[in-house]
Amino acid sequence: MKDTPVEKQTLLFSATMPKEIVRIANTYMADPHEISVGKRNAGAENVEHNYYLVHARDRYIALKRVADINPNIYG
Repeated sequence: MKDTPVEKQTLLFSATMPKEIVRIANTYMADPHEISVGKRNAGAENVEHNYYLVHARDRYIALKRVADINPNIYG
């Protein structure tokens, strides 16, 4: 940062704001502002979690089967 121009626009994007990111923002930015969208520490309400117990040797075929039975797995 020391080699950048004195006058500049600095933008920092982070999906989360842990203390280390806040420290970096305060160190390298003058009067930083935080813009939040949504609730803090809120999980998505439309997420369904599933787990399967499989032997280590079967993990890839099990993952393939999960993908096969969920055709919209990627959106």
